Amino acid sequence: MVLQLSHPKAKLIGITDPFWDAHWQEKSRARNLEGASRPSERRSWSEMASERAIAEALSGPGYTVTPYQVKKWRERMEQEPFEEFDGDIDDYLLKMRDPAAYERLQRRREQGEE
Repeated sequence: MVLQLSHPKAKLIGITDPFWDAHWQEKSRARNLEGASRPSERRSWSEMASERAIAEALSGPGYTVTPYQVKKWRERMEQEPFEEFDGDIDDYLLKMRDPAAYERLQRRREQGEE
């Protein structure tokens, strides 16, 4: 899912990227703990949940996700779990993906632009 803010200089932000990262990381951890067979010859379950592998899976033509970005999402989600967030899931995912965009959106809401 991509959130596009209605602004002339708006950029596309893949707000579900942190969600998929957390989902794949948890699923890989569970599969590893249950002793499931490896998903491929190339990577173990732990490697499938690595920042590099998640970045590769989320990247596509014209859209790049870096391992550093994945690392930062994980740090933000650890610092502020969804259960402690005062807002809806879309706002949370935007804040985890791009805190500056979240702050801009909040300012626009306060000004009554949205």
